[in-house]
Amino acid sequence: MEYPPVRKGDARSDWKPVPPLMLTREEREVLERWARRPKTVQALAQRARLVLTCAEGCPNTAVVAALRVRQPTVGKWRRRCLA
Repeated sequence: MEYPPVRKGDARSDWKPVPPLMLTREEREVLERWARRPKTVQALAQRARLVLTCAEGCPNTAVVAALRVRQPTVGKWRRRCLA
């Protein structure tokens, strides 16, 4: 996934980098299963997709754009997974 360059003076250039979100193989498999499964409650499936996208190394703004969720939602689930 390509990200647009951040220019000096851009509001995004002042942000701190997000810590990497590391998942074990088992965690990744469970999240992928939840995201794919047709019977999964859609809120759970969306959270699984969100966490998987964060684990790929995408910044929050890219996750917001890709999954069409709000910035606070991405930040909340990233923080919960890092805890």
